[in-house]
Amino acid sequence: KTMSATERMALFSGGGNRNTNASSKALVEFRAGKMTLSGNLVTPDKRKGMVMVEQGDDQLMHFKWKDRTSGNIEGDYIIFPGDVEFKKVPQCTTGRVFLLKFKENGNKLFFWMQEPKTDKDEEFCKKVNDYLNNPPAPGSSSGGGGSRGPRSEEHTSARSDLVCRLLLEKKNTQHASKTKDNDISHD
Repeated sequence: KTMSATERMALFSGGGNRNTNASSKALVEFRAGKMTLSGNLVTPDKRKGMVMVEQGDDQLMHFKWKDRTSGNIEGDYIIFPGDVEFKKVPQCTTGRVFLLKFKENGNKLFFWMQEPKTDKDEEFCKKVNDYLNNPPAPGSSSGGGGSRGPRSEEHTSARSDLVCRLLLEKKNTQHASKTKDNDISHD
């Protein structure tokens, strides 16, 4: 069974705060703040932020949001090809708002551009879509998103299932270990 985008997002979302002082290996990054959706209104989180798209050591694509002041990664989403669309929100006329929309389930993440100039907004948007929906080939130095054809749906599904199974097995092993430790401490 193939996991839905919601299940993958919940499983892979790096909800915890992790500090990353290591140099970024981002394929694309730009200054942007998070926004919160409440009803039909989005409100900005005033903190300085950074959106980053990276390809992990496991070759999976990560869409991350980092607090630039603390260095903490507060959102780390593993994205599979074809799962998302990143686009400007034209309805917002008071700022430069962008939306990461998950196609399968309609989940939405909003960001407000903090780059001082508008001249690269379109380029950032295109690069995010290119890298997330057509990841670079393993071992390619610069990536580029267009260095090879898109993956077959069957390949993507099989890879998704394998990654999910491995992570679930790891999670179950960690849970069993914690349960065992708790049983020992109560004896």
